Amino acid sequence: MKKLPKYLLRWDKVDGEPDLVSGVFEIDPHNNCYRSYEKPGKEIKNRQHAYDHFTYENLVEGYGFTPIENNQLPSALEAWDYYLGFISWTSRNDGHGGAKGGTLWEYTQYLQRVEEFNKEHPNWREERDKRNGDNKI
Repeated sequence: MKKLPKYLLRWDKVDGEPDLVSGVFEIDPHNNCYRSYEKPGKEIKNRQHAYDHFTYENLVEGYGFTPIENNQLPSALEAWDYYLGFISWTSRNDGHGGAKGGTLWEYTQYLQRVEEFNKEHPNWREERDKRNGDNKI
């Protein structure tokens, strides 16, 4: 039997941009199928086993998943966090029961503005909390 890779990446194309990592899957040792990666420290008690149809062949050949080496996991998780941040940002509330949406380019511009603000105001959280007193947000 062929040794299966421990991790697979799921890809998503956003705004015609290069593929983004939209998921990291890990092998389930109980049935040699794959399930969503569980970050250390966030373990789920009584986690269910991977679905039987989440096989290597099905995910790679049928859905375009890509195997990665163990040493590629940290960068894959970082890319996945970026993707999840983008999805969260695009689905933020518009105040009228919908979502604001946005492009990947707009998201990168937003991240740059946040970074610049944090550099200019490194203690903004403490200042806010001091200003709000007991009414911390």
